[in-house]
Amino acid sequence: MSPLFLVVVIVLAVLLLLAVVLVTATWFFGWDTDRFMAPRRAAVTEAGERTADKVADFRDWLRLGR
Repeated sequence: MSPLFLVVVIVLAVLLLLAVVLVTATWFFGWDTDRFMAPRRAAVTEAGERTADKVADFRDWLRLGR
């Protein structure tokens, strides 16, 4: 086996172990991503509503223009 293959496998194993440790710590301490994601979720919802309103206005404009 080539040394490059072993290095790649070791790096992937370390990354997997780090992910498991972070997930375990998150579960153990009861951390939640809601405080970080709530403002982003609200912004995305607002953007979706505004986009839907603009599309509806454009459709009305097209319908009335005929």
